[in-house]
Amino acid sequence: DFLEKQIVSVEYTEIVAKKLTHCTITVANKFTFTGESACVDPANYKQEIGESIAYDNAFDKMWGAYGFLLAQHLYDNK
Repeated sequence: DFLEKQIVSVEYTEIVAKKLTHCTITVANKFTFTGESACVDPANYKQEIGESIAYDNAFDKMWGAYGFLLAQHLYDNK
């Protein structure tokens, strides 16, 4: 819930003719997290599936960054 509240925008870009979807998540401090999804055969490309996977991959990267910030905050305030 905390991480989702940090998101101010989500953008998707289809790259390489329906083979790769790129997601950019921008958070409140303007830092960005990116994720991608790809399919082997463009005939199998489904935009909503590609966007969902790309978003999940970008969102997963947020955990590491915010986890570090929390650990630093706890360390500084002990």
